[in-house]
Amino acid sequence: MAVDGHGHTVIHAAHVARNNDVGAACIDLEHGITTSTLDEAKLTRKMMKASSQNIVLADSSKFGQRGFGRICALEDIDVIITDDGIPEQMVTIVEEAGVDLIIVR
Repeated sequence: MAVDGHGHTVIHAAHVARNNDVGAACIDLEHGITTSTLDEAKLTRKMMKASSQNIVLADSSKFGQRGFGRICALEDIDVIITDDGIPEQMVTIVEEAGVDLIIVR
């Protein structure tokens, strides 16, 4: 990945990442994984396409929140890592979406 002279992000087609760690601004059931800006969401989507596994790192306060830029649906994520403050209802929903959930205590 590189930034050209105009501030545009360029991801080389030959670049494939094994894992892509996504720092989520918000995780909403209806809108999925979101962030505060459209540019960040666009860049994150490109990085996700180039990786074989997408991992979201989000503390429990991010659940039930919605940001401006949509990154992807919840089902497009492979793993979510969060803290033990996540509501039980969200645990069930994440697991039913087929996402591996790792809760750090």
